[in-house]
Amino acid sequence: MSKRAEWWLPVLAKIWPLTWKSARATKWPVIGKFVELFALPFMSETNFNVTHIPINKKINGIENVYLPEQIIETLINQSSHRVAIKKCTCRDEKTCENFPIYFGCLQLGIGSREIDPRIADHLSKEEAIQHMKNLHKS
Repeated sequence: MSKRAEWWLPVLAKIWPLTWKSARATKWPVIGKFVELFALPFMSETNFNVTHIPINKKINGIENVYLPEQIIETLINQSSHRVAIKKCTCRDEKTCENFPIYFGCLQLGIGSREIDPRIADHLSKEEAIQHMKNLHKS
């Protein structure tokens, strides 16, 4: 069974806003060490090993550019595994009304094999490319 259980996503959505606050709180005098002892196990790489590549969004860096679909398609074709998250944790936590909550991120790479099939659809390369194109439309 997966290391990322289905129950973890709602928990993650609730504690996500606390991540930045608890990180800052670790620098506070006196209670900072207590916050660190309590928070760090929840903020470990196992629980928060997440990277995303926005589609057709500005990326800050040397210059602002959109990541073309052709590059994402190349990444999909080179990936060892792909999943589409069934329910977007970010949109759900922010009660987003502009985009569908039940149309989540596309995740690539070997780590995506471990995502529980109850929270993500495991996709072929062709299905992942179609998901990307549908994300672009949403």
